[in-house]
Amino acid sequence: MDIANSVNIKHRKKYTEASVTAVLFLLPATILFLVFVVWPIVQSAHYSVYSWDGLGKPEHFIGLENYARLLKDPVFWKALGNNFFVLIWSLVTQIPLGILLAILLTGRIKGSVFFRTLYISPMVLSGVIVGLLWQWVYNPSFGLANSFLTWIGFEQYTSGWLGDAGIVMVCVMIVSTWRDLGFYIIIFIVAIQSIPEEICAAAKVDGANSWQLHRYVTLPLIKKTTLTAFVLSLIGSLQFFDLTWVMTQGGPYHSSEVVTTYMFKTAFQLRDWGYATTLAFVLFCITFFIVIVFLIFNQTRKRFK
Repeated sequence: MDIANSVNIKHRKKYTEASVTAVLFLLPATILFLVFVVWPIVQSAHYSVYSWDGLGKPEHFIGLENYARLLKDPVFWKALGNNFFVLIWSLVTQIPLGILLAILLTGRIKGSVFFRTLYISPMVLSGVIVGLLWQWVYNPSFGLANSFLTWIGFEQYTSGWLGDAGIVMVCVMIVSTWRDLGFYIIIFIVAIQSIPEEICAAAKVDGANSWQLHRYVTLPLIKKTTLTAFVLSLIGSLQFFDLTWVMTQGGPYHSSEVVTTYMFKTAFQLRDWGYATTLAFVLFCITFFIVIVFLIFNQTRKRFK
């Protein structure tokens, strides 16, 4: 009994020491998370029930008036719709293209290093630089897009591009794809390269061709990475800001407005910080809700398989 008690005491001591060590390592990150993530969210919820110009302490309490105003605000709904357009575009184009190009670049093709560099290089540019660069490309007077169409004989298809309310969001999302595609290529290349070679070799021995190998081996084994890409794409789409602000500032006539640009204008141009924090808090709630629903749905689907 004494030996058993001694072993239990030692085990508990080691477990306690390991727990204390883990807490000490997690404490700095937890403090930073609480200060720079949780606390601003709480403050946004607090300020959203005030009419406040951003100067001094908010004192004019108005309750839920900002939320009632938001529900009747056509610009907010237009901006939110554009955010969901960004999300759908990302899910339909960027992630599938990232998977496809990652499969090609991990294969035995000549110049794969060059193409990896080519696709990844836009990632090193800031959103401001990318936005200004593509503003020149889309310029209706001397831009590369109209000049190229004129040169190949399709002058009738030249356009104002960023000034055309019907196509401005598509133009912005082409730029977003050009900039962000490299990120998805990187994470899918890493996922594909982590697949054990023995599994691929066994599939080839069983007679699987290239299509069958990727359909029944590669894609199922990178499913977790695909889920991560979906979540990151969802969050990034609802927080989309820099390209839209630099290229169009939400114009023309709010046709490229997203919630973050509308929030920025409301806070810094209209000085209506109470309503701006309402927009910010509602955007957080929408993002949080969609991510949680997506993760719960994914876990439920796994259980019923």
